Amino acid sequence: ANLTSNAGADKTFGIYSTSTSTSTKITNNGSINFNNGGKENIGIFAENGTIENNKDISVADKGVAIGTKDGTIDNKTGGVITVGKESTGLYGGSSTSVIKNAENINANAKDSSTGIFSNGKVETTAGTIFVGNKGFGIYSTTGDLTLTGGNIDLNSATGGTGVLVNTTNATNLGTIGADYILPNI
Repeated sequence: ANLTSNAGADKTFGIYSTSTSTSTKITNNGSINFNNGGKENIGIFAENGTIENNKDISVADKGVAIGTKDGTIDNKTGGVITVGKESTGLYGGSSTSVIKNAENINANAKDSSTGIFSNGKVETTAGTIFVGNKGFGIYSTTGDLTLTGGNIDLNSATGGTGVLVNTTNATNLGTIGADYILPNI
């Protein structure tokens, strides 16, 4: 089923799991659209377990597309994420959280948004994270960061950062960059 919130609805959840079991699994095969003017909305959130996303999720300002406290987010091909101002695409709340991404994350439409924020492990295998002004492609505070594929695009970002790492292990095998043409002097 597809989920859409009413215009201007704030602080709503598309799917919310309070289970603390690591065996909990949420599979999303329907689009979630909270990009209608409401603020602080969350597409999917789970305390623990695994979230598998296969479809598009959009949230407006100060929202989170997919988040977990202690679990795993597996954003597969087909799960395009789009976020508004001061929002986060994929959020891992603790050092035990794991985020896997294989699809585009559009965090470039508004200022100060983050494609992936994690206190745990991050793995990217495909997709492009588009970064906007004063935004971050990936912000990792603890844990491991491995970019084995995909891109981080800073072309629309003034003051944006591709990857901010405060971790023990970081490996980049993807592409981080912005086209820059020097002016004629």
